[in-house]
Amino acid sequence: MFPEKYYKAIALYNLYRMNRLFRLVFLFLAFTASPGSLSARTNNTFSGYEVTPKGAWCWFADPRALHHENAAGTIKNAYIGYIDVHGNIKATQQNFITGKSTEVLIRSYFQPDDHDNPTFLILPDDRVMIFYSRHTDEACFYYRISKKPGDITSLGKEMKIETSHNTTYPSPFILSDDPDNIYLAWRGINWHPTIARLSMPDSNDEVKFNRGPFQIVQSTGARPYAKYASNGKDKIYLTYTTGHPDNESPNYIYFNYIDINSFQLKDIKGNALGTIGNGVHNVNKTTYPASYPFAMVDMPGNERDWVWQTAIGTDGLPVIAMVRISSDKNTHNYYYAKWTGTEWKKTFLANGGGKFHQTSGLELCYSGGMTLDDNDPRFVYCSVPVTGTYGTVYEIFKYTMSPEGNLLSSEAITTNSKLNNSRPYVIQNSGNSPLKLAWMYGNYYDWIVSSTRPQGYPTAIHCNYELNAGAVNLTEGLLTNEDFSGTINGNATTNNGVLVTSADTYATFNVSANADFSVSLTPYLYEGTYNGVIFSTDKFSYGINAGTQKPYVKIGNNTFESQNLLGTSDVWQTQSRGTGGVWYTPTKHKYFNLTVTYENGILRTYRNGLIDQTIEMTGLTPATINVGGFTGWTEDCRIYNRALNQAEVRKLTETSLAYTFNQALLADIELLALTVPAQIYTDVVLPTKTSSGVTINWSSNNTNVLLSNGLVKFPESATTVTLTATIASKTKQFTCTVFPRDINQNKVLIYRFANSDLFTADNQKYVTDHSGNENHARIMGNAQVNGTLDLTANAATTFSTNGYTIAPAGVLQNLRSYTFLLKIKPSALTSQPRVYDFGSGSGNSILLRTSAFSAGFKYNGGTTALLNAPGTIAVNAETLLAVSFDATTKTTRIYSNGSQVGTGTNIIYEPWQLYAIAPDNRNYIGRTQWWDSSVAADNIDFKGTIDDFMLYNIALTPEEIVQLQQGNTSVGKIEKKTFNISPNPANRNSDICIRPADNAKSQLDIFNLQGKLLASHSIEGEKNLFAGTFSPGLYLLRLSEADGNTSFARLILQ
Repeated sequence: MFPEKYYKAIALYNLYRMNRLFRLVFLFLAFTASPGSLSARTNNTFSGYEVTPKGAWCWFADPRALHHENAAGTIKNAYIGYIDVHGNIKATQQNFITGKSTEVLIRSYFQPDDHDNPTFLILPDDRVMIFYSRHTDEACFYYRISKKPGDITSLGKEMKIETSHNTTYPSPFILSDDPDNIYLAWRGINWHPTIARLSMPDSNDEVKFNRGPFQIVQSTGARPYAKYASNGKDKIYLTYTTGHPDNESPNYIYFNYIDINSFQLKDIKGNALGTIGNGVHNVNKTTYPASYPFAMVDMPGNERDWVWQTAIGTDGLPVIAMVRISSDKNTHNYYYAKWTGTEWKKTFLANGGGKFHQTSGLELCYSGGMTLDDNDPRFVYCSVPVTGTYGTVYEIFKYTMSPEGNLLSSEAITTNSKLNNSRPYVIQNSGNSPLKLAWMYGNYYDWIVSSTRPQGYPTAIHCNYELNAGAVNLTEGLLTNEDFSGTINGNATTNNGVLVTSADTYATFNVSANADFSVSLTPYLYEGTYNGVIFSTDKFSYGINAGTQKPYVKIGNNTFESQNLLGTSDVWQTQSRGTGGVWYTPTKHKYFNLTVTYENGILRTYRNGLIDQTIEMTGLTPATINVGGFTGWTEDCRIYNRALNQAEVRKLTETSLAYTFNQALLADIELLALTVPAQIYTDVVLPTKTSSGVTINWSSNNTNVLLSNGLVKFPESATTVTLTATIASKTKQFTCTVFPRDINQNKVLIYRFANSDLFTADNQKYVTDHSGNENHARIMGNAQVNGTLDLTANAATTFSTNGYTIAPAGVLQNLRSYTFLLKIKPSALTSQPRVYDFGSGSGNSILLRTSAFSAGFKYNGGTTALLNAPGTIAVNAETLLAVSFDATTKTTRIYSNGSQVGTGTNIIYEPWQLYAIAPDNRNYIGRTQWWDSSVAADNIDFKGTIDDFMLYNIALTPEEIVQLQQGNTSVGKIEKKTFNISPNPANRNSDICIRPADNAKSQLDIFNLQGKLLASHSIEGEKNLFAGTFSPGLYLLRLSEADGNTSFARLILQ
């Protein structure tokens, strides 16, 4: 037998001959092809046709592109999905019946990481289901389903599938032996291959796990990488590695399959390796090859294998696209592995150079990439470095294999490209479709956007087929082309060629459109408000929801809210590199293009050229259009009497994004946008800088009531105060009323955890908020609500299944002074469990832990400021806890069973400052912020029960805390006058003297801390009581006078 290098030499010689032949053929075709096919070929250069200018993908979540035709012949579409550096998950749909392509925004503001590309699944009713997830730092999948069969321009609402562990790389299947379920494979439990079965979407498009999730294998490597395929009937094939090739040398490749009828894992000979869900199949690189020889694909001596794709040949035998990477990671060789029936035949295809990207020292195992034609895996496509006019550039080559797995020929798909062509992918099920192959084109710096490499992955997506989004003619049907340089109708104003508007000002246009129309604008929404109506007609309006920052279309009484926040993930450019599960504050748009079209009863909204919403509604042709209703300005407005196509919308978007931002006008807008609550019941957050960083100075005309920093001194009666804000030399005044202290106005959230408080919405369980603010909390993991929040099943090392609740994001946004109140009954107090931990991550939160017993505040990754309370909390006993913070004195107090047990001034930050860094979307009750960190250490989840959890936006007094924790949800004004108890503390075997402030007839009620009434006495004047009937402890005494005044006092019996 000849050595392997002999076969490599022969293959390279054949490749050289075929390349020469291809170049001759290519030159001939270039001069004889039709004009349309030449649009991407210039100067003997071909890099494919552009699908999108911004897009990328990883190669472990598939199918990232899919072709679908239905039996009736009414659907013949291809779908290509990707994510861009701004965190937009997008897809292009090519309709071969109409010949038109459309690009859709699936999800804005996502983690800007190329591992997060979407994957597609065709449901039995021909609707398209799209999956996506973050990169192993969030315990869920997201999905959207098209409303219409085959048409992703009509996507339904975003749904979520909660898991017990972090997820990435969703790969979905439907198999004919089980057509009523979906099989989803991913990297999940313990960073290993994971699978589960899902129900089909119900009438609300909700799906649920009905089997699993289960970890499939357990490798001695930390992170096995798997590629999946199916035979469409009863088997799901998986090819996987020992681990990441960066960490494993050598790195082996294995092949198993799952029989969905028995749920057994088998080797290629059909030998059972185990049953999924009945323990994991252990893969030890040292002993596995001898024990399971028919599960082995490749065992290199000192090379680092990686897998790119698995497919099933026309003969029913599996094929694998794989790469062998040298130990030093500098040489990548592409191989074609085919199961012959007795062995894996591995054929060398080409040398792939080294890493394909521009960043030295990073991801040295990132090859240019390879893919198999799933329709006929004899055809393989690889990204290979070639020296040409523009230096060494990665080009796409097609390799044709014999049925036996030998290399027959090769041909270049791209040639003489200016930039790299990488990560090719054959569109699944494309068969004989002319749109066969797609790939990434351009420079590549990192798989995630960060402050380290803010460029991230600025590639385009190209393909082998020229798409058609329509012809561009922006003068046809143009009714209005307004640049706001002249006079306007309406109550808004113009300033140097822009329309300046506020919440109640606008410009009016009378239109004489036909049934169809388009409106295109370039607005700027002031970032400090970022809401309002952008434009309205006599039939509908388009605006931005202040709470969600998502656009909406309102037609009559119906509101259709977009699933996509109006913003980007560009904030990641300022953050440290990594996947920490944080949702940073969205970056708000400066200018953007908004276009709304209407044709044949279909209203369609575009944002920066991407389809966002599709709404079917008749009778929407307007007679008038009002531009305005938001704080900001508009650069231009175009109105057409026809529906623009997407190519025209993209052209208008180019104009919108080319405007120079008007910084001089911003100061006026920022002053206009400032607001202060008209009614004030607690300390107010007064911003000291505008959204653009300009200083705001405040003054108050009555500092005896309201200070210029927003802190309140409660008056005896409602008092009017004028606040003045100054930005540069411009001022704005606010008239507000400061009310006397009334803690009924200070409720933020109240959770009682009664069984009746549970409800379900959007496939998610919630517990009702009794504050009246609708801050309902999500129930997560194994948490139970049974009169308490029952977290007794939690464990220190099982973050993936532990229970907890999440209060809504935004509760910290305007919080200065505060009080948390709760009742706990811990069943264990090992390590340092956190009872609540509100914030955005382990570096940004406000917390209470029960062992050590302390309140804490961690600001922007700094050292945690802790206030420690002496003593311990009892296990298996109820304890009433409260933590208050006074923003005026910066004093934190801890209470246990009504008694103050700790006080200090070392916590200096206020909750709203956490929100200013990042949205508080991790407001946990029973969970630690460290759950998804590799260094959680003693910071664990709470184990036990939690009840009567309350948050007030005021520092409650000891009397108010006791009164609230005895069970009253509505608390009246507590009189400052009280009554005297002596002695206090008292010996339980002595008499206690009660002396009211006056001698009026009163009723004295005595309560324990659980709110139970123990005794009542009528008194008039001084009263002596014997305390021997009560146990030692803390008691609340309430004195109710005939005139309705109520006073409270605490009694301590020793």
